[in-house]
Amino acid sequence: MKRTVFISHSSQDKKIADAVCNFLEKHGVLCWIAPRDITPGKNYGAAIIDAISECEFFVLILSSLSNDSQQVVREVERAASTQSVVIPLRVEAVQPSKDLQFYVSSSHWLDAVTPPLDQHLLELLRAIEGWKKDEGQRRRRTPQPVENVATVAALETPAPAAVPVKKRPGVWLYAVAATTILVVCASVLLLKRSSSTTPTNREDSAALATRSPSAVAAEASPPQVASSTPLVANIGLGQVVEVKNLTSTEYQEKFNELTQQGYRPIKVWAEALAGREQPSFGYWATFQKVSNRTPWVARYGLDAVTYQQEFDKCVAQGYMPTYVNVACVNNVVRYCVIYDKIVNPPAWVAKHNINKAQFDKEHEDLVAKGFKLKIRSSCSTGADWIYAALWQKD
Repeated sequence: MKRTVFISHSSQDKKIADAVCNFLEKHGVLCWIAPRDITPGKNYGAAIIDAISECEFFVLILSSLSNDSQQVVREVERAASTQSVVIPLRVEAVQPSKDLQFYVSSSHWLDAVTPPLDQHLLELLRAIEGWKKDEGQRRRRTPQPVENVATVAALETPAPAAVPVKKRPGVWLYAVAATTILVVCASVLLLKRSSSTTPTNREDSAALATRSPSAVAAEASPPQVASSTPLVANIGLGQVVEVKNLTSTEYQEKFNELTQQGYRPIKVWAEALAGREQPSFGYWATFQKVSNRTPWVARYGLDAVTYQQEFDKCVAQGYMPTYVNVACVNNVVRYCVIYDKIVNPPAWVAKHNINKAQFDKEHEDLVAKGFKLKIRSSCSTGADWIYAALWQKD
């Protein structure tokens, strides 16, 4: 019987991996997990390779133990080569090791750090089901969603019209087209060089802080659009810098420093600061050096009201949320979000500050309309779960 999910884990995380496997299979999702599914007498390495090739989804149990496991690294490498849908499930407050970063730095992970585990496994199940829906119309690829994004008011943008497929032209037409493209590119280049103005891109951070080209902090203002380059779902892999366990002030300083050096945040999230007697928010982030000038905006430490205000402002300027994290510390809720200006974005709907019952209803209604869950984040205030999520049409 064909299995759907390959579960990669350190042998020392077997108890957690078994719990994940049991939960998914209880809900009808067949899994492959070692050593249970290795046929007696079969070579271990060959069994792993065959299983990864068979399974469409690859769930990585991310912990300090799997970070140090070369076997796990080899499995993730194999999954990437087969274009499996890689979903990191973080069960410990750690970042991927450098060996794993190359393969999972552009994937959003599901957090399962705080108990109960079953709550997070339900999110994992829904993510898998969302990817499986209309499977015949989707090619296998590494997911951009899994963890985050949102807004109270649903927004739906029209999907671009379908373009009819035409017959392949003759070879001479390709030659003419290529010559035309070269002429147009040369003309654009000459126009750019003759222009006396060089556009600048302002990358914003925090609830009330903005990094301008002169690196002077100021009250948040609308970003200036510098380019219409479309955002690729996977940001091209570049040099990566991670920051962790920083106060708001420390994070802002690091943000200013890194963005001046050509980096941009691709993930920003909040947790309780480690080593503090009184619980307070700390900030973690992954920055990546990029060469394109795609406009983007990043915010952190926002309450629900400020988040909505910033959302309305950014969307009005043509931006789309591409990453959101919601965090709860001492029953206080804060949001971190990244927006990108995407050319011809898909139809999408985003929600934030909704509870579990509201999330379940939204998910059911939107899936019925042809949307797929792409990004989701949640945290517990003790009294209830708070969700942020984004659905879109392919």
